[in-house]
Amino acid sequence: MSILVKRTHVLGHHAGVILLIMFSALGPSLAGGQTPQAPDPIGNISIRMDLKQFVPETMTVPEGRYYLSFTQALLVGDVPVQLADAKGKLLIDTKVPKGQARIRQLVKLTPGQYSFRIPGSSQWACNISVTAK
Repeated sequence: MSILVKRTHVLGHHAGVILLIMFSALGPSLAGGQTPQAPDPIGNISIRMDLKQFVPETMTVPEGRYYLSFTQALLVGDVPVQLADAKGKLLIDTKVPKGQARIRQLVKLTPGQYSFRIPGSSQWACNISVTAK
């Protein structure tokens, strides 16, 4: 929301202060005459747990915001999952509770390498390569 306050004089005599209030739901950039930019769209990354591996095992996506969806078709119980960057920093560290088939979380991915995995298991991993736009 933007508020513009302006003092005016009428015919050379001080007639008080006229308040001009401008509300903008799109933010302060409109008050300055700038055109607002649309936010980047949110993409989708879907990873599924099969009998022997994650599907897909690898993928490449451009940098941006994504809903990362993970589905465990086996419903084997609590399944811990993590999304980590190449340095080991965790972006997601959660578990899919027993009886629940899917989780979905919003992540922002910058260029680099990531691994979506079950902690401590090399079999259950999906390597994600993120490229610059």
